[in-house]
Amino acid sequence: MSLQGTLEQSPLRDRHFRVFAAGNIINNLGETAFVGIGPLIIVQLTGRDAVPAFVVSVALASLLSPVIGSLVDRWDWRALFLGGILGQTATMTAMFVAVRHGTLGALPLAALFFVNSVSANTYLTAWKVGLGYLFPSFRRRARATLNTMYYATGVAGPLIASVLVRAGDLTWFLTFDLVTFAAPVVSLAVIVRAGKGRPPRERSAPEASGPGLLCDVAATFHLVLGDRVLRSLLVYFVFVAATPVSLLSSLITLRLDAHYSPLLMIAIANIAIYCGNQTVSARSDFAPGTVLAIGGLAAAAGVALLPVGFAPVFAVGVALVGMAIGVGLSYYVVALVEFAPESRYGAISGTFGLCAAGAGIVAGGLFAVGLRVSLTVTYMQLIVAAIGVCWAAKRHLAAVATAKESDSRG
Repeated sequence: MSLQGTLEQSPLRDRHFRVFAAGNIINNLGETAFVGIGPLIIVQLTGRDAVPAFVVSVALASLLSPVIGSLVDRWDWRALFLGGILGQTATMTAMFVAVRHGTLGALPLAALFFVNSVSANTYLTAWKVGLGYLFPSFRRRARATLNTMYYATGVAGPLIASVLVRAGDLTWFLTFDLVTFAAPVVSLAVIVRAGKGRPPRERSAPEASGPGLLCDVAATFHLVLGDRVLRSLLVYFVFVAATPVSLLSSLITLRLDAHYSPLLMIAIANIAIYCGNQTVSARSDFAPGTVLAIGGLAAAAGVALLPVGFAPVFAVGVALVGMAIGVGLSYYVVALVEFAPESRYGAISGTFGLCAAGAGIVAGGLFAVGLRVSLTVTYMQLIVAAIGVCWAAKRHLAAVATAKESDSRG
């Protein structure tokens, strides 16, 4: 665990990183587009009644995140990187054939979505772990930069998908998606040929690992709960990831009438989230106090402006809250690189993702109840979420300060 963040160069100065990032961006275009197109595929093949199967299959796949992370930690990350891509390609090809012939049952389709989600999770976890082998001298900024690029492609991907679907049919989009899967394989091949990214031949066993994979997963939970810095970071991430985005989108939709486009406000929020990410990823240093202070001030100011009825002021509030969300999510990304032991990064990342997904499900149920009551309840929920984020940030900073003090004494 690193408690003294080091200065790191801009990843974009490295030619191999630019190659890796190009493949990652192209793949992101396909993956972010598929999130929106998935339900359309289900409706075309099986009807609207099968849409819940899509939601359930994706949720079940997220339960395997800690197991996938442990597998990547134990094995060669490049093999699982390619395995994840091949799994996505195979399931997408099967969906392409099904759409062309127009026949596939709800259960087989749900199974395809499940395998596709697991494969995507495997690929994602593998390249996160692989960054430590590919770019060890600027691993933190490499991860933060790719995270920012993901948010940028999150806008372009759905737009490309909508154009392809309107121009032809779903087969056009599925063809485009299959092509995007090849990009990261090509970029990795170029980098590996240069002799980068190979794990050491002899790798020590993960800390506190048990004799089997499930014991390793359990040991990871114990590691996170027993480490004050990681535990406080987990609480912070749960608050940032599980609550503000859905709440802000709900508030925008409910507040605006026909005179103002909710889509415009959501676009403003997405741009602000990207800017918040860029605020963190562009820093050459690692300064938790400064970063979390920026996020906290933006959140407080934004929440204070949201009740104002004047639309431009409301837009400023949306932008500030969006920026706070972006800062928080990006801080989590770089903090996990700094604080998680590299030998268990995949398992810890999967554990965090599982906890955030569970909290998101619970929060979604609470928000649904609030939406049925009144707009005021939704706004109050957003205030509670913002207070929770600030409280979690304060606890996390205290844990980091205590750990640094102990580290300097020891």
